[in-house]
Amino acid sequence: MKDGKFFELLSHAYTPIVKHIKVKGNASPYNGDLIYWSTRLGRNPEMPHKTATLLKRQKGKCTHCELNFKYGDLLEHDHIEPLSLGGSKSINNQQLLHRHCHDKKTRNDGSLSNNKSKPIIKRFPENYEWINDILILVY
Repeated sequence: MKDGKFFELLSHAYTPIVKHIKVKGNASPYNGDLIYWSTRLGRNPEMPHKTATLLKRQKGKCTHCELNFKYGDLLEHDHIEPLSLGGSKSINNQQLLHRHCHDKKTRNDGSLSNNKSKPIIKRFPENYEWINDILILVY
């Protein structure tokens, strides 16, 4: 006891056990794989804060196609409930999608039907398909 204060010697048993996820393979913060490190940490000085936060929340996966994002993928921010249908701008109403998944979702979620100034135009014939962010003609 010192100055009327009690001190307690802590035991190792009171220390919480924290499981850590092993860094995969030869991954390094210096190799330029922003997607991996943003997903792992939820932050990265070279990536916008909102994008890194969404990557961590989504565990590095596109919520539309459920595939993992990889280096070189074109990522787009999307409102889960479109703003034109009354959705909010908060981060809880946002998600990251591949560019082609964002196009598919926007075409089907009804957000374009309320926009009277622009007619809905079918962008590509039915026999085209997006594969790895490349438009491919399917026979």
